[in-house]
Amino acid sequence: MIPHAQIVGTSTHRNRWVALDYWRGLMALAVMTFHFDKWASGVWDASTAQGKLGVYAVSVFFMLSGMALTETYQKSLLPDWKSLSSYALRRVCRIFPLLWAATSLTLLLDDAPRSGREIFLNFTGLFGFIDPSKDIATGAWSIGCELVFYAFFPIILLVGRKNRWFIPASLAVVACIGMIRAFEGPFVLHPVSQSQWWPYYVQVPNHAFFFVTGMALSAHSNWLQQIQNFIWRFLLVVSAAVFFWMPVGSDPVYLVSGGQRVVLSALAVLATTAWSFGVTTLADIPHRLFVWLGTISYSIYLLHPLVYRATKAVFTRFADIPTWLLLPTACVTTLLAGHIAYHWFEKPAMRVSKQTAP
Repeated sequence: MIPHAQIVGTSTHRNRWVALDYWRGLMALAVMTFHFDKWASGVWDASTAQGKLGVYAVSVFFMLSGMALTETYQKSLLPDWKSLSSYALRRVCRIFPLLWAATSLTLLLDDAPRSGREIFLNFTGLFGFIDPSKDIATGAWSIGCELVFYAFFPIILLVGRKNRWFIPASLAVVACIGMIRAFEGPFVLHPVSQSQWWPYYVQVPNHAFFFVTGMALSAHSNWLQQIQNFIWRFLLVVSAAVFFWMPVGSDPVYLVSGGQRVVLSALAVLATTAWSFGVTTLADIPHRLFVWLGTISYSIYLLHPLVYRATKAVFTRFADIPTWLLLPTACVTTLLAGHIAYHWFEKPAMRVSKQTAP
C-alpha cells in the first residue's frame, strides 16, 4: 500500500498523477469492501470480481508506489548523505506514525499474546525484511514489503540513472523470480488451506515485480505519454473485462498461483498502466471526491479492519440495530476515521519531515 504522494510537474504530469490518485482511492475502497464482505459472510469466493480485487488491488498499490517514487526522485535523489537521509526521513515519517497507531490498537484489541520480538519487529518495520506474515495490524504485511522496496529503491534508481538498461534488467529478474515462485511452495499442493499458502504468498519476492514495474513505467513515461488516450482507454476496458471474466474457480489459492497468477498479474499491470496514462482530470466534484479518497487511502487501508471490529462490537452489544446496517455503517465510519487520521497523523508527520530534513 502506498500513501498519498504529492507530485509536482507539468500539466501533463499533474493529469497523470491525478489519475493515480483516483486509482489509489478506488483500490483502497476495493480492499475495504472486499474485507467487509468476507468478514461479514465468512466466505472468500475467488471467482467474483470482489474476490479477485481483494488480492490484486494490493498489487496495484505496489505499482503505484514504484511510479510515484520514481517520478518524485528521478532527478532529485543524489548519491550523497544529505539526499539519501532526507529520502529516508520522509519515508519513515510517511509510513510509521499511522503504522504504529494501527499496531498499538490491534495489540489492545487482540486476545492472542505477542512475543517481545514480534512487537519489536513490527514497530521497527523489520518484519518486512524478515517475514511479512508476522504483521500485527491486519494488512500490514504489504507495508512491510513496501519498506523493503523503499530500502532498495535508491540503489535501483541511482544505478538505473547511469545505465538505462538496469531498471528493465531488474524488472526481468524479479519477474522471473515471481513467476517461478508462483509454481512452487504450498501452491503446488491441492487442496491447500489459506493458512498454509498465505505466509508464503506475502513474502517480498512475490511482489517485487509490481514495484519495479512501476519504476520502469515512470522511467519511460515520456515515451508512454505519446500514445493516444483512446488507445489506453481501449486497453483499460479490455484488460479489466478479461480480468473480471477470466474463470479461476472459487478457491483463493488459484488467484495467487500457477498460470492464473501470471495472467492476472499481467492484466493488473496493463489495466493500471492504461488507467495511469489514459485517464485525465474529471469534472470538479468527482475530481475532488476521488482525490480525497486517494489522499486518505493509506488511512483507509490500515484502519478499516479496526473500524469493522469496533462497529461489529457495537452492533453485537445493541442487538436491536438491524444487521443490514453493519456494512454501510462500517464503510462511512472508515472514511471518517481515514479523514481524521490523515489530518492528525499523516499531515503532521509530513510537516515534521519537511522541517527536519537535511
